[in-house]
Amino acid sequence: MTTVCASSDIHSPRHLELFKKALEESRCDPDVFVLAGDVVERNNIAEYGRVLSLLKTRHPGTPIVAVFGNEEYRGFEKEYMEKYRDVVFLNDSYRILEARGSRLVVVGPRGALDKPTKWQEKNLPGLARYYSELPARLSELLSDASSTHLPILLVTHYGVTHRNLIGENPAVYPYLASVRMEEVIARHSGLLKAVIHGHAHNGAVESVEVGGVKVYNVALPARGRIVEVEV
Repeated sequence: MTTVCASSDIHSPRHLELFKKALEESRCDPDVFVLAGDVVERNNIAEYGRVLSLLKTRHPGTPIVAVFGNEEYRGFEKEYMEKYRDVVFLNDSYRILEARGSRLVVVGPRGALDKPTKWQEKNLPGLARYYSELPARLSELLSDASSTHLPILLVTHYGVTHRNLIGENPAVYPYLASVRMEEVIARHSGLLKAVIHGHAHNGAVESVEVGGVKVYNVALPARGRIVEVEV
């Protein structure tokens, strides 16, 4: 088993103190730590370093894997990757990780929504097409990852089902997740051992099963703590 500790939606500096408290109170002893997007607020790249400083102090030497959220703006991925080279950033990609003698594959896109927000429609042309095409692209990525014959952990920022969005306003469900991801998860349930996502700040349900695979919402405002996932 590989122990994964996970969090997201720190929106530093907004929830940085809550993240610090969550780390201090956590009993999770991670092989890998996952940051599932929206680590900073409004693309404040420097704030990412403050989050990492807290994380490394609490869990020195632990591999850190991250995906980008909507607050880590599109087009700035390379800047994050170059500034924080000790983080394994996934951007529609996957990586084999080795930690404490265990090996697993982490697959990481930002994720998709049922439909773009009005702001996204206005300011990010082409995003609706990306959301529409991502489930098929992710399925191909998972097929490639399965060739390693290692357990697979899928990490996205956006949700992958509506089943764990209870607590949110149902009117905004389409802007929090993509239900088309459910079919992708079920199709790859053989080696896909868990799914981690954030974005749903008010999601009252921590985990549900989709196609026999556990799906976790690790958004810090929703959980108030670090989430432990066994893969």
